[in-house]
Amino acid sequence: AALLAALLAALLCLPSLRGPLVFDDVPAVASNADALGLRTWWQLLRNDFWGRPLAAEDSHKSYRPLTVATLRLNVLAHGVACPTGFHLVNTALHALVTASVSLAAQALRRYGGPTHAEGVATAPSGAWAAALVAGATFAAHPVHAEAAGGIVGRAELLAALLALACVACYCGAARQMSRQGPRGHVGELAWVLLAVLLAAAAALCKEQGATAIGVAIVADAALERAKAQGATSRRRQMPKWLPGALRRASAASVATAALIVARVRLVPGGGRPRVFSAEDNPMAFADELSTRAMSYAHVWARNAWLLLCPSRLAADWGAAGPANQEKLLIRTALDWRNLASATVLTALAVLTVVAIRSPRRHELAIGLSVLALPFLPCSNALFPVGFVLAERTLYMPSIGLSLLLASAFADALEALRPSRRGRRALWAAFIVCTCAHTTRCLLQHATWASPEALYAAGARANSLSAKMPYSCGVALADAAAERTATGDVHGAALLQERSRACLRRALEVHPGFAPAANNLGL
Repeated sequence: AALLAALLAALLCLPSLRGPLVFDDVPAVASNADALGLRTWWQLLRNDFWGRPLAAEDSHKSYRPLTVATLRLNVLAHGVACPTGFHLVNTALHALVTASVSLAAQALRRYGGPTHAEGVATAPSGAWAAALVAGATFAAHPVHAEAAGGIVGRAELLAALLALACVACYCGAARQMSRQGPRGHVGELAWVLLAVLLAAAAALCKEQGATAIGVAIVADAALERAKAQGATSRRRQMPKWLPGALRRASAASVATAALIVARVRLVPGGGRPRVFSAEDNPMAFADELSTRAMSYAHVWARNAWLLLCPSRLAADWGAAGPANQEKLLIRTALDWRNLASATVLTALAVLTVVAIRSPRRHELAIGLSVLALPFLPCSNALFPVGFVLAERTLYMPSIGLSLLLASAFADALEALRPSRRGRRALWAAFIVCTCAHTTRCLLQHATWASPEALYAAGARANSLSAKMPYSCGVALADAAAERTATGDVHGAALLQERSRACLRRALEVHPGFAPAANNLGL
């Protein structure tokens, strides 16, 4: 199942495999002296993801040296003029993450049920089905097109792969103790420290990777709690699994805190917040706390909708101009958009309560932790971020969604065991949904094959963005210039007309957008 899922993930990336550097790829690679190898490796450690010094006021403050290092290796291998090499690495990483998600779902399903004396869980039916559903769901999810099809998405791919390895190592610490008993403390500590180092490496690829330790702690507690259900103990006594879980969590927390302190003290500008504009995140500049809270909650609901129904996707979800930025704000509790926010938050709260109250719901607890914790750094809940919504930040949370859907599917399959017709209907529904997602994923990957297609798709999906139609107009003007150089005057004229239409659209969205007016000669 894992191999099938990995193959599907790789095949779906084919439309964008020969795509050029587009959108954020240009400043991250083509204009980044660190990625191009124009600076020393030591300087790479002191600059942000886009090549600016972290101590500078205009720094993005995104510290991802391991990701930049891999981009630099790509440049050394084949140069920046061959984007296919970058895409091949991204495709391979995406396939590896997909296979890991499939294997994780299978392992979690096999962990269910009562345990025998040695503490080894029996394998219930549905493990293979869970692996197939999780892998196929993750591989075919259209929201991954930006992370897998865009070169900048390398950060998400690396962070997700290392985060999954971190969780696996952390849970290996408990297995070490169950095998060796009290003599296994050294091995247990070694596994925990290895997990912390993997989480640190994930964070050096993308900031979301730091949440891997939190996911690992939840996963360890959920698995140990499920394994201990067969043991006899008095109701008021401390569960036998709890001291070990607390010991591992304490060691991981201390090591993680030490790494955070080192990062803040040793990296220039590591503790300073990023300065951004209202165009980047208009909610952060709202005066009232209630407005910010309701607006942020609605953005969470929009992210949830993208995970559940990725029908409209765009490379940019920002809003241009004060009038459009105001449309993103919710200033009254009577705004209908609060209903969507309340629905999402209520659903998460109910599922969390069920996971806490049901020891055997370890799959639910782990799936929710992978869904929610990696989303925290980009949710505005901890600190303001420099974007309204970014699809590539949903790459890691979608792992949690895939695990949850796989668990629900396996449970439904088990419940329908007496009914052959019911099982066939369930598999048919899964196949239909997978085919629909596969088609949408292929179409979205195809938009990353050219700048014009990407920006045109973004302009259709996000009517508040002036950047998308403007960028489309510029890309079409460049294509027209190339046609003119080759003597295709008629083709160049058609492209120029389309370019002017896009620029006029950008001015309709934001009448004060000077770059569009300048390109139109107004």
